[in-house]
Parts: sequence; structure tokens; C-alpha cells
Amino acid sequence: MEIWFYHLTRQPLDRALPTLLERSLERGWRAGVQATSEERVAALDEWLWTYSEESFLAHGVTRDGDFENQPIFLTKIGRAHV
Repeated sequence: MEIWFYHLTRQPLDRALPTLLERSLERGWRAGVQATSEERVAALDEWLWTYSEESFLAHGVTRDGDFENQPIFLTKIGRAHV
């Protein structure tokens, strides 16, 4: 298993995340995104469905279950399944 980290230095998360996730999916990777609170997970959940008028990023969150089959999984830091 490979784990990659990306340190944001020039762009805010909301601007960089869709591009990073799109690149990951293009490579056939699955991605896990951890946030510091359930509220932040909910905000990212909404953002990934609506960030572009031309596109969206299919993903799941903890309440959806079945994280093993999600191309992108959003969770709160401290959850054991990412």
C-alpha cells in the first residue's frame, strides 16, 4: 500500500482538492480525505458534488458505508477505515 500526502502552500484546499482528486482517479487510485470535523466533512461532501458546472467527483462519506467501494472517501480524522 502506498500513502501520499500533499502539503498545500499556494492554493486553499477548496481550490486544490478537486484537481488532486481528479488526477488520482485518472491514475486509477482511490483517495481518502480526512477532515478535522464532521462539519468540514459535510462541507467537502457538498463541494465535491458542486465544485464545477461541468463535472462532479463521485465519492462517499462515513454515513454512506461501503467505503471499500468508494473511489473517494471523506472521513473525520480519527476514523479507522481510511
